[in-house]
Parts: sequence; C-alpha cells; structure tokens
Amino acid sequence: MISIINKRISLNKIRRLYSSKSYRETKVTTLSNGLRIATQDSPGHFVSIGVFINAGTKYENKNTRGLTHILDRMAFKSTKDLPTSELVNQIETLGGNILAHSTRESIMYQAAVFRHDLEKMVTLFSSIVKNPLFKEEELVQVCEASEFELDELPFKPEVNLPEILHSVAFRSENEELNTYGNFLLCDSKERLKSITSDMLHEYRRTWFTPDRMVLAGVGMEHQLLVELAEKYFSDIPKGTPDIMRTQLQQTMPVKYSGGIKLIDANQLPPSPNPDDIPFTHIHIAFESMSMNDPDIYALATLASLMGGGGSFSAGGPGKGMYTRLYTDVLNRYHWVENCNMVNHSYYDTGLFGISASIPPIVEAHEAIVPILSDQLLLTTHRILPEELDRAKNQLKSNLLMSLESKMVELEDVGRQILVLGKRLDVEDMCLRIDSLTCEDLMRAARRVILGEDLKSTLNFGDESSRHWKRTGNGEPTVVIQGHLFKKDPLYNVERTLRDWVESKSLKKIKKIPRPPNAFMVFRAEQSKIFKGRQTELSGMISMMWRNEKNRDLYFQKAERLRVEHELKYPDYVYRPQKKEKKFIKNTPLPTKKKCNKNSLKSHSMMLTKNTVCFKQEVSTVECIFNQQYLPPTPEIECKILNNTIDTTPAQFGNFVDHLENIENLDFFQYLSSKNDVQEQTIAEVLDLGNLFDDCNNDLLLLSPFQPSQLEVVNYDDIKTLANRGGPLNKANAESPPSSGVRGIGEKTLLLLL
Repeated sequence: MISIINKRISLNKIRRLYSSKSYRETKVTTLSNGLRIATQDSPGHFVSIGVFINAGTKYENKNTRGLTHILDRMAFKSTKDLPTSELVNQIETLGGNILAHSTRESIMYQAAVFRHDLEKMVTLFSSIVKNPLFKEEELVQVCEASEFELDELPFKPEVNLPEILHSVAFRSENEELNTYGNFLLCDSKERLKSITSDMLHEYRRTWFTPDRMVLAGVGMEHQLLVELAEKYFSDIPKGTPDIMRTQLQQTMPVKYSGGIKLIDANQLPPSPNPDDIPFTHIHIAFESMSMNDPDIYALATLASLMGGGGSFSAGGPGKGMYTRLYTDVLNRYHWVENCNMVNHSYYDTGLFGISASIPPIVEAHEAIVPILSDQLLLTTHRILPEELDRAKNQLKSNLLMSLESKMVELEDVGRQILVLGKRLDVEDMCLRIDSLTCEDLMRAARRVILGEDLKSTLNFGDESSRHWKRTGNGEPTVVIQGHLFKKDPLYNVERTLRDWVESKSLKKIKKIPRPPNAFMVFRAEQSKIFKGRQTELSGMISMMWRNEKNRDLYFQKAERLRVEHELKYPDYVYRPQKKEKKFIKNTPLPTKKKCNKNSLKSHSMMLTKNTVCFKQEVSTVECIFNQQYLPPTPEIECKILNNTIDTTPAQFGNFVDHLENIENLDFFQYLSSKNDVQEQTIAEVLDLGNLFDDCNNDLLLLSPFQPSQLEVVNYDDIKTLANRGGPLNKANAESPPSSGVRGIGEKTLLLLL
C-alpha cells in the first residue's frame, strides 16, 4: 500500500515538473563551427530529429533557379557513405516518418523514430547533408519525374496560383538579385534539362555552411543531442570569404512590386480528367508585415477572423461557419465555390489577401472583385468584440492542437531558432494573442490594405522584434486564371480596383453611416413603387408621409434597424455637421450651374397649402402634382445688387422672372402660412425639408424680419430648432439655439442652392 502511494506521489511530481515552464524551455547550444543545437524535451516513445538550413528559393538567381527543387528531390539518393539501395534499406528498417521539404527560406530534413534509433537517424542526416554524390543517372531520373510535376501544375490551381502570385508580387528586373518570386518548383522543362551535378554541388557548398544550420530535436535530453552533433556535424567547414561574399550578395532585402496577371484557361491544354469542373480562380493580395513585426499576431488573428472555406465540407458542417467569409460570402452568394484568406509571412516582408473560385459566367466575373474588395476593406474599420474573441479562441486552438504533433513542434523549434535565434514559447504566443484589441486588428488591416504608414503600438518586450517598413508602393497583386470571355469584366480588374480604392477613401471609411429613421424607411419603400415615373419623388413622398396613417409600422422597423446599427457600430455618436455661416453680401456665391426661368419651370413645383407673402397676404394656391404651376405674382421688386437681394414693395411682375439672376439656384420652394401660423410647427417644415435630403446642400432663407438680407443656413440648424418644438413664429425665431438660424419667421422664402 505504501509503495502504491509513493508511486502516485512520484507521478504527481512528474506531472507538475512537465507542466512547469522551466521544464518546457527550449535549450540551445552552439558548436565551435557555428552550428546550433536546439532541443525541446517531451515525454513519449518517439523522438523527432531534423536538420534545418537557411537556404531556399529566395536565395536563387537566374543561374541557380530550380536547384532547391532538385536538391529536395535528391535528398535520399547515394552518398559517399551509402548507395541509394542501402540508404533506402536503412530508412525502411528504422520505420517512422522521414521526409525532406523545402520552402522559400529554408530546407528541412525531418524524421520521427524510436528513442533507441536516434543516433542512427543523426548518422543518416549527417551523410545526406555532408556527403551527397548527386550521380548523373539519379539526377536524370529526378528531372524526368519533376517534368511530370510541371505538367500537372496547370490543373492544380491551388498549388500553381500561389506560386504565380509570388512571382507577380515580387518580380525583379534584375535577375541576379534574390527574390520571393522564384517558384518552389523548377519553372520550366528547359531549365530542368540544364541542371547538372556540378551545379548542385556548388549550390550545396555555398549555402550548407554550419552557421546557417540548426540541428533540432524534440523528446530527447539536450546533452545527448549535443554529443551526437559534436560527433557527426562538428567537421563541417566554415564558409570561405568567397562563399560569405556570395551569401551577402544574395541575402539583400526583398522588395515588393505588385501587379496584375490574367491567365486565359482557353489557351491551356484541356484537363486529362473529363469530370473536372471548370472554375475561375482569383487571388488579390497586398504587401504585409514581416514575421518580426509585433503586428504579425494581429494579422494572424485577422486571418482567423476572416476564415473561409469551401461550399462543401468533407468533415461535415460546422467548421468556421461563423467566420466572415462564410457568413458574408459563401452563405450569401451560392455560386462561390470557395473563398479563403491568403497570409504568407517571411523575414523581409509578406503577403496578405483573399482568394476565391467561381463558375465561369459573366455575372459572377462582374461581381466577384467588388465582393472580395469590400470584404478586405471592411476589416479596416469594423471589428466586433464577439468576432475578435471567436478568432482568438480559434487561433489558439489551432496552434495548440498542431503542437501536439512532435513533427510540427520540431519544425516550430527549428525554424524559430533558424530565423529568430530563439524560440517563443506557446504560452507567450497565447498571451500575446489574448492582449489584442479590435483597434489592433483594424490598425494592422489599415497598414496592409490601405497602405497607411503606421507603427505597431504593441510592445511585447521582444528584442528581436522590429517594425516592418513597406518595401513597395502599396499596390495590390492580382492573379486570375479561368475561361475568360471576349469582353470579360475581369479584363478591367485594374480599373475596378482603382475605382474601388478611390471611392473607398479613408475619409469615407471613418464616417459611420447614420441609422435610418422612420421617414427614410418609408421613402425607400415608396421610391421603389414610384421608380421610373416622371414625378418629383422627394416632394411627393414627403406629402404622402404627412398623410400616412400607419406610421407606427415604419417607426417599429426603424427602431429595429437602429438596434442593428447600434450592434454593428457600438461607438457611433450622431454629430450634426455644422457649416460656417456664409453671407451673400460681398461674398461671391459658388457657381454650380446657371439657373434660368426655363430651368426653373422644368422642375415640378411643390407648393405647400400656404404661399409666401412679402408684407402682403397672397391667396392660397392648391398643390397638384404632375402639373406645372408657378406661384402667384407677389407685389415685390427684386433687385440684384452686389449679390444681395433687396426687397421693396412694388408692382413689378412675376418674381420668377428675376430668379434667373441667381446663377447657382437649382430649385426654389415657398414656405409660410396664413393667419394660422401659430399652429404650424417647425417639425412640419422639416417634413417638407426631406425634399432636400438627397441634395446635401445649404438653404437660403429670405426673411421678413431681415428683408434685405439673404442668408445661407445649414439645414441641421433648422433641425436643431425643430427639436425644441414650438410653432414657427417670431418668438421662436428671435432666440434660436444656433446663430446660424435667423430669419425663420411667419413668412419665409426658402431657396435651395
């Protein structure tokens, strides 16, 4: 019984030790030749071991292009120590998971084997890295197999288009410079045929230097791996001055260029699979921050928030169904086959954007670019807290579940040590993700999509972090492949994106739309009914609104829309735009278009139940729509003197005849009353004022209280006065809440500029 208790106590100690941060710390040791050994202890029957080399397609030029691809495929061929047959036999005996893989910034040799086979695996990796033979007959076999890979590329857009996207985004006029635009695969069959064994040896000597290598392991003691590294890797020579000079020339910072490329699938060979369904594939990307920028966590969380996927889920529904690309694209537009985010982070810079696949029909081709553009733009000014929390949880979940695999953890250890010189623990990553706010994500989106020159406000106390500086001009990169039509809308994608950028300026983005009120809801519905009729819609709908008996229905709908608006824009505060008061006197009016008597008569006149009276009452004029009426002739003389209207009683004729002298007058309206002026409130005037909602212009008020002064008054000032309630009378006009509201009295001429 006591022995059982002691065993339980010892197990509890092990659990506490394993869960402690010190136990999970990544240990790093550097050999005399510069090679680094990094280990992460982890319990289990298997260990993971790998060699990571700071080489890849980024460091290729026109003379070495495609060598990374072939070197990857030649990984487990003959060496000085072992022929191919013996090497393959040993690998099969070891079992486990053994592979070679190359990226744009690294070449990796990885394996997962039993603990007692660790030294055997280190021995094999040492032979593969130090002593490859690159036999000519084996090279020919690998190149022939690679030709089949190139033949399949046009029919694998999920593989081919990201490569083309990089080639367009990072194209370089100087082919001697390194770039992220090089394909991961050799780009042509002609290039494959030109690759020789000597080229591979020279490439390996140049880039396989110990200072650019990391031997990483997960699941073993650190000292054990250090001893094995001393035994099998310490004899790798350091780079010569010539090699170091070549490395320096080929490691210059990569610059982003951007651009547009359209690939007409009609010019490509037909798919060998007759069941393949043709689609048009679109990628839109922008230059993004490097992996050392603190905002890289905000960008990764933003990509998680956007999510995406396909119209069919092999694992069943439910995965990422609340991400934006699912709710706003895939669920809304049934014809979209798939929609995903594009996010590539590198040491110098990166790419961030969106991709989609759609059927080859004109309507879809015309609609898809604005749809994707709006989704990108939305990330710059609207991130909801519940969206952010969901994205954080999903990102942390993916991160933690991925690291449960020792092979994934091995790659994480090796690549972080290779690039950053140290490893950031997963707990620290989660803390950084948890610290993000909605503003952090929107700032990162504005930096990437709108090209704003902002610095990250995040500070994690990381010495290796550095603020990314844009290397390009901020233009997007667009790659499209599909069956294009003769006058396909996608041929105008450059103009579409340019118009989109111009119409979605930052000034407009910051302005949150106003929630609709009941009248606006009513007007929208009535506008659909009267669309196409030769009527003055605003005036007619305003009159109908005053006589509408079922206003409660519109108020209820407006309240629902207001609640939705509040949820979507929680920080919105209504602030009427105040315009500086402008006087006509001695101030030239801004010229819009010349207005004469004929143009005035061409408008449908909307007259209220009362007419204006300048010092004399005039009889009521009945308002009839779709007929042209001119106001009765008031006994008044209008003289245009220095842009000031002076009114004096006179028998002069029709007042309209003299309005042609006001060059910027577009429309005019009569407002006032008879003896029942006390019963008419300013709110009723506002109902008429809805006539001008679509104009966004100032109003001219000609008042009997100031008969010689014509003023420009903001309509919001009238609304402010209306909110006070009260009648449209002299008492209310003499003490307005704003100095911009003067001359609102019993008899007022309202002119629209």
